[in-house]
Amino acid sequence: MDNSEVPPKNFSQRLKSRRKALELSQKQLSEFTEISAKTIQNYEYGDNPKGPNLVRLSRALNCSIDWLLLGSGWGSEDSEQEHDELIYIPKVLPRLNSAGETLEKSQKMYAFRHDWIKQKGNPSQMILMEVSGNSMSPEIKDGDTVLTDRSQTDIYIGKIYAVSIGQEITVRYVDRAPGKIILRGAHHACHDIDIGIHEDSTEPANILGRVLWWCRDVKY
Repeated sequence: MDNSEVPPKNFSQRLKSRRKALELSQKQLSEFTEISAKTIQNYEYGDNPKGPNLVRLSRALNCSIDWLLLGSGWGSEDSEQEHDELIYIPKVLPRLNSAGETLEKSQKMYAFRHDWIKQKGNPSQMILMEVSGNSMSPEIKDGDTVLTDRSQTDIYIGKIYAVSIGQEITVRYVDRAPGKIILRGAHHACHDIDIGIHEDSTEPANILGRVLWWCRDVKY
């Protein structure tokens, strides 16, 4: 068996594996939990947390305290245990890093009820992102926040997706046509964007995930 397939056997291994599964650095986990990066490093080397720190870690890592400590309960991706706990989804910045590989995370996480969000898709692959521009107005407006599942990249007509073009990210309807995909906006003044599937491009387009839900702040 490959070492990467061996289930984590203790708290330190479970903490580290869960953090990496959520693509969080020790520094980011420190910022989300308000636990020092040095302390988190010590946990991953064998120290055990106490009281409030354990609660903060379970919330930030979207898993139960029982799973972190004992390996039982809700924590692994294949766990189907139903519970009433909250799941914390990270908010990312609407751009890729300089290498064009991963989304840049902000320092914010938002809580959702597990029983609600589990019905939408895979919570461990979900992100929140603020929309820039009015291409999807009036449905999704500039400044709205969208919930996107990065595990849902298959294209379905009439569904909305987050799409990267180079380092920029746009939210659009995505349609298929022979040899290309078409990014459509909801706004009447928004032009379609045709992208050849087999064409080489200095700014390739990628489906980042399907938009499942969105919200906006009330402005007075």
